Amino acid sequence: MLGGLPDQSHVDVIMQKLFGELRGNIQLSGRTVYSTRSIGISLAPRDGTDSSTLLKHADLAMYAAKAQGGDSYRLFDDWMRPGTDRLSLEVYYQLRVDTVTGRPTALEALLRWHHPTRGLVLPGVFIPIAEETGLIDSIGQWVLEKACHDARAWIESGGEALQVSVNLSPVQFAREDLAERVAAALATARLAPQLLELEITETLAMRSPELAARHLARLRILGVSLAIDDFGTGHSSLSRLKLLNVNCVKIDQSLIKDCTANPHDGALCRAAIALGLALGLEAVAEGVETEAQRQFLAQEHCSTIQGYLIARPMPSADAFALAGSLLRVSRIRIGQHAG
Repeated sequence: MLGGLPDQSHVDVIMQKLFGELRGNIQLSGRTVYSTRSIGISLAPRDGTDSSTLLKHADLAMYAAKAQGGDSYRLFDDWMRPGTDRLSLEVYYQLRVDTVTGRPTALEALLRWHHPTRGLVLPGVFIPIAEETGLIDSIGQWVLEKACHDARAWIESGGEALQVSVNLSPVQFAREDLAERVAAALATARLAPQLLELEITETLAMRSPELAARHLARLRILGVSLAIDDFGTGHSSLSRLKLLNVNCVKIDQSLIKDCTANPHDGALCRAAIALGLALGLEAVAEGVETEAQRQFLAQEHCSTIQGYLIARPMPSADAFALAGSLLRVSRIRIGQHAG
């Protein structure tokens, strides 16, 4: 607790000194322990006038420091506040297309936050804070309902039916009433279940495969599609994947990035695709940015791609409009080929 600071710049000076003192390894019971330090700071009276509020805001700032990799400090900002207006949250969408034809197959819902002074804030910054403060459950449900609504609105406007894909947080996935909540979102939007895909990460699925299989089985009864996200970064096996009974695996972008430049990365990417295909699953490659990557994936029979090569995440109106344009182009190509 620091009093009488002339201005905020002195905080930076003190933090640098503090980090200098804390840096270094710790010898504990004959072993060397490596540690990082994350510090959250709140300032009075700007961030609060009582100890409880100041401590709460410093805690939120600490989680923000951790979310950005740790070993740093952050000052509290209003965007970290739990009561952030949900109206500033927006669901963006990123297209998934057929690797060979370029025909749109789905749109993935991705959360963005428009902050009045910071601009567009990416989920890597605010989602960890939402998880720590317990807001992630209500935010996740809102995204699910919004995606179902947007997909239905597109159909009612005359658009061709397209699947929307929604990521489930660990908190959502742990809920016993998850299937009921998904069913309610579908019913409210009047969206056919097959037009909704739910994604869970490979790490979450492998944390407790039996529990994951039980939850996924309930969701399959509804008729929705199921996908394993970040595939290739966890500890999957053929037997465990078979137990989960999903429809799709999404190859993590870390395996795609250098698949054409590094033989080792290419082999890992090839193996991840082959593992999915061996179980009869659709293989989706994330983070595709170059034509060379697309050609590599097509050669390896990866059926679907997603990434900046196709389109960046964009607001719903733009994303569905782009999907409609690509669908029209693909129909023209099919007609020309038939002719």
